[in-house]
Amino acid sequence: MPTHQLDLITLVKARSSAHSPPPGLVEEVLFLLCRPEARSVAELSARLKQPVNAVKIVVCDLLDQGFLIQAMPDDPENADDPAVLEKILAGLREL
Repeated sequence: MPTHQLDLITLVKARSSAHSPPPGLVEEVLFLLCRPEARSVAELSARLKQPVNAVKIVVCDLLDQGFLIQAMPDDPENADDPAVLEKILAGLREL
């Protein structure tokens, strides 16, 4: 049973205090993708070429182990701004 409620737009990033990647190839790649900046579950799924549900399981494990943290949007007041949503959609299309 998943320990976190994750959807496609949930943002996660590497915990700054986690200096070494977790064991496991997929876990390490996912961690390194999230190190420079927060990534959505959808983006991680696309970059890893893995099903979303599989990525959610790995993300939940890394959240539980303290390698990742959930990231908050920089400006939650603009979360439903059409211009922001268009930029997100454009970014997902580029994947």
